[in-house]
Amino acid sequence: MGLPEAAALGALIALILSVFLGWRWGVGLLWGIGEIALGRAVAWSFYPALRGTAKVGLAAGLMAASRLLLYAGLAFLGIRLSLEPLGICAGLLLPGIVLKMRLLFSP
Repeated sequence: MGLPEAAALGALIALILSVFLGWRWGVGLLWGIGEIALGRAVAWSFYPALRGTAKVGLAAGLMAASRLLLYAGLAFLGIRLSLEPLGICAGLLLPGIVLKMRLLFSP
């Protein structure tokens, strides 16, 4: 929830950033949104382990740690590929902001 809207809005913002600030900003924004999508895929892979096992806390902890390592590794890789760090940060923040706006302003 919130990711499809963030992807659509992110594509528009990335185009505007690419025109006015350079391609590194636009690609960095899309890179950050892609990181969130991959992180949610990792979370989905842990959901079967969260149901039906006695060690739910361990599975939840491993899920959180793997998502954080994924985000850190991909952000570092994006910076090493000379993408704009603030663009990557904006892409990481955009799905959460869009979700909050959707919850606030939906009827």
